[in-house]
Amino acid sequence: MLNINKFIGLPLLAAGALALAGCGGSSDDAAGWLSVNLTDAPVDDAAHVYVVFEGLEIKPVDGDAIPFDFASNRQIDLLTLQNGVTESLLDGAEVPVGDYEWIRLKIYAAENVNDGSRIEFDEDGTYANGEPYFAGEAYPLFIPSGFQTGLKLVRPFSVGAGSTTRLVIDFDLRKSV
Repeated sequence: MLNINKFIGLPLLAAGALALAGCGGSSDDAAGWLSVNLTDAPVDDAAHVYVVFEGLEIKPVDGDAIPFDFASNRQIDLLTLQNGVTESLLDGAEVPVGDYEWIRLKIYAAENVNDGSRIEFDEDGTYANGEPYFAGEAYPLFIPSGFQTGLKLVRPFSVGAGSTTRLVIDFDLRKSV
């Protein structure tokens, strides 16, 4: 089997972690809630694009990063998240009120690892560099330095007292794979 390492990078970009704040009904001044969903723009020729999430972190402006590690890895096929469909990555987690600098997605996308993030194609084809790929085979997706940094999305957002902040991360696979 041919192992092609493709790079999912910041262009995967989450076409911008959109922060949409909603109002809640709590009088708790020390906390708010955070929900993070994923969606995807369409991509040609791929049958599946599995991304394996180990967790995420958020970074308050004045403080250390706050980790949310999943009890077990979550494998999500991004191609099922098109045309307004989203998948929850974090749902209503209680977090301190305040301003945040970034969100980091902890993605398992190591070089030459077939059980991590990967892509499968509908049909045989050829990459721009001339190397072939084959329908039904899985090819690892690789994020250089992913084990150290994950996929960091530098986009400020705020969490208000007693309210829920909802972020939607929109992957654009056509620019990433």
